[in-house]
Parts: sequence; structure tokens; C-alpha cells
Amino acid sequence: MNKAGWVSIVMGLMSQVMAPPLHAETVSTQPVINQSGKHATMKFNNFIYIFLGPELDPKQHRAVIKTDKLTYTTVGIDFKHKEKVIEVAKEAVANGAQMIELCGGFGPLWIAKVTEAIQGKVPVGSVAYGPEARKPLVDLLS
Repeated sequence: MNKAGWVSIVMGLMSQVMAPPLHAETVSTQPVINQSGKHATMKFNNFIYIFLGPELDPKQHRAVIKTDKLTYTTVGIDFKHKEKVIEVAKEAVANGAQMIELCGGFGPLWIAKVTEAIQGKVPVGSVAYGPEARKPLVDLLS
């Protein structure tokens, strides 16, 4: 991929809104207790992250990390074939994924396309970097 391609991806990342950072004082370290007074168990246990990179084949470039409480899948797709994200997302939902996270390089259009393709069955989001990361990202990817 040439410099213009990388810069385009970075600019797509930069155009997305970033949530404010979490600070230590806003993150509780206390266990979550449900209404019956017992430790809550999380229903969330299966998600996928789909990223972009050069010459990646989603059938081959994937990994699954599995514990007794969580299944995390990551799948790589070639920059030139972003449309393959639709097939990967549908497969993930069929296999029980409860959330889909996309690489920021997909941009907001692909979030919408994936959401539509899976009929909104699970949340679809993406990674985003704030404006403070623009120069370091351009420097890294150029």
C-alpha cells in the first residue's frame, strides 16, 4: 500500500468520534452485585474483532482465544477486499458472536453496511483514535 492509501486510512480513523478516556477514579474495582445480592454473571461471552492489513485472507488469518468465560476471535482482511467483512460478520453472528468490533480503517460506512447485513442482531462498533493521535499515526504509517 502506498503512502496515500495509509494516509486515507488514518484520516478515516481520525474522522470518527472518540469517547472520553476513562480515568482511574471512574472505574470501579468493586465486584458487581445483582439485585438478589449475589455476584453478577455477565451474559457477554463471545465477540470478534475484524482488522485490515496487507494481503490478509480471512479464512487463514484468524485466531481464537477461548476461556471458560469468553471466546474472542480476531480476523484479518486485506485492505483491497473490505467487502469480505460482510461474510465474516455473518459467520461470526451465526457462531454466537454477541458484538462485532471493526478496525477503524473500515470507517463509519462499513459499520453501517455490516449492521445492515447482520440485520442489527448484535452491536457493531469500531476502534477510533482521537485528534491527538493524528500526527503519530501519519508518521507511523507513512
